[in-house]
Amino acid sequence: KEKNEELADYEQARAAYPTEALALLTAGWLDHEQASFVYGPVRFLECVTWLRDGPLKKWRKCEARASLVPFQGGQVLMLSLCYTEADGMDNVINCLDWITVDNANGDLADKPPQGVASEQSLKYAPMRINMFIEELQEGGLE
Repeated sequence: KEKNEELADYEQARAAYPTEALALLTAGWLDHEQASFVYGPVRFLECVTWLRDGPLKKWRKCEARASLVPFQGGQVLMLSLCYTEADGMDNVINCLDWITVDNANGDLADKPPQGVASEQSLKYAPMRINMFIEELQEGGLE
């Protein structure tokens, strides 16, 4: 791809997805392994450490949210984190983590009224959601 096409792909994906990794992957600047096993885990650990040592230092309770979205023809599970700071301000870190749970059936994720999880997504997403919660707890959040 030409650099201008890559930049356009990045900008479009960055506007559509709440994580840089998916935009970098779309532009071809990261491959799937780099995005999944290097970029994503580093971002996750930095966010959890920042939350634990900063806004959630005294009140560590947070809420995990999951959603399936279409991405590159498949279904991606996006895992977000909601938390309330001491001053009562609600915040969300959208797509703190993500994983491809089905390499196909992306069209189902956008099917009205609220999207449809594929059979493969239904098989793998619950396990990944539980792992996400365990990783948050290992990081010191509740």
